[in-house]
Amino acid sequence: MFTPQASIDAGTAFRRKLRAQAAGYGRDPDQVRVLPGLSFLLAGTDAEAATARADLEAAASGEFRWRNLANLAGLDHTAIDPDAPFPPALLAGAPRTSFGASIYRMAADDPAATFRAVAQKLSALPGGLDFTGTPEGLAQLITSWWDAGACDGFTLMPNVLPGQLAAFTDHVVPILQKHGIARTEYAGTTLRDHAGLPRPTASLPAER
Repeated sequence: MFTPQASIDAGTAFRRKLRAQAAGYGRDPDQVRVLPGLSFLLAGTDAEAATARADLEAAASGEFRWRNLANLAGLDHTAIDPDAPFPPALLAGAPRTSFGASIYRMAADDPAATFRAVAQKLSALPGGLDFTGTPEGLAQLITSWWDAGACDGFTLMPNVLPGQLAAFTDHVVPILQKHGIARTEYAGTTLRDHAGLPRPTASLPAER
């Protein structure tokens, strides 16, 4: 399950609820994996990471950002005036996704904000984790979530490719391996193998 969760408490509550729902439908909750989205930008120091983040924000297209916000919320951007006050009625009729709910909460914090202004607050995953800092800090964040039972892993979303993915594998993974959080070798060739999930038995159609 891919989901945006912004805090350990929110992640823990979501995972607990999902596992309970699975059990209620007769499924083994231990065969449900919750992988919150985690976007990140890493550097050698927090100051260097903050500078890189500011440079990245400055290079972003404002036009793309508000159109992307509309897309994430399930809205038609042609029906939106980006410089008018945010239209909550649009979101009220939008598909009920976790992204849309997160965007609505952002807008509700400032009812006078325009759609473009709300989009400027969105730099990565709506309502999810967006980390800027050192590899050690990111490793600590991941470990904290894992120890709290707030996730079964993460869906990694580097803010810049391929450099940030390389930074994660080269500098964050070794720390996680040292603490027993990340594997040191692959368990198979598929995501199901890596997550330790059994392969369902194929059901054959009944003969006529």
